[in-house]
Amino acid sequence: MKGALGAAIVALTLAGCAGDNRSIESEAPDVASTTSSAGRASTVVDSSTITDSTGVGTTQTGRQPEGFTTVTLELTGADPCCVWLADSPEERSRGLMEVTDLGEPVGMLFAYPEEGTGRFYMFNTVLPLSIAFFDGDGRFVSSTDMEPCRSPDPVECPRYPAVAPFRYALEVPQGGLDDLGIGSGTTIAPGAEAANCAGF
Repeated sequence: MKGALGAAIVALTLAGCAGDNRSIESEAPDVASTTSSAGRASTVVDSSTITDSTGVGTTQTGRQPEGFTTVTLELTGADPCCVWLADSPEERSRGLMEVTDLGEPVGMLFAYPEEGTGRFYMFNTVLPLSIAFFDGDGRFVSSTDMEPCRSPDPVECPRYPAVAPFRYALEVPQGGLDDLGIGSGTTIAPGAEAANCAGF
């Protein structure tokens, strides 16, 4: 009896982890390289996990995100910038996995329908990244650097949490937050999706 119960628990756990192949645990924020929770059941998702080139376009300079829109991101005290937008569970799950070239956009903005807690990871993500988290009003919460995870097992990849609930997460090449002037006191305001600042 105990063996059957244990097997059932393992099967349910694996089914939950296979969910949408993201690096996020839970659902409020669910990102491409994240783990999050917002009052829902906790499920592991790989938000930057791609085993083939689906969703990644190849260019002369490298592999760029494909199938994402771009938006203009307004920043307090800095010039607006163009970013890729990941605002669906599928996009957040894929994120910057296997991407080697961002093209014109400076990073990728993960947008969730509501605030939540969560952690990002770097499974199948090639570029070293910096991530900044923002609350529902666009106010800076925290930031950290993230290193690519070389393990073939996403369970072994380090997780990178925000220090408080967040609704937005911005991933840029490592060191890029300083270049954009993002830190304590920064507020962001994503533009309309139709902005397509990179001309795609």
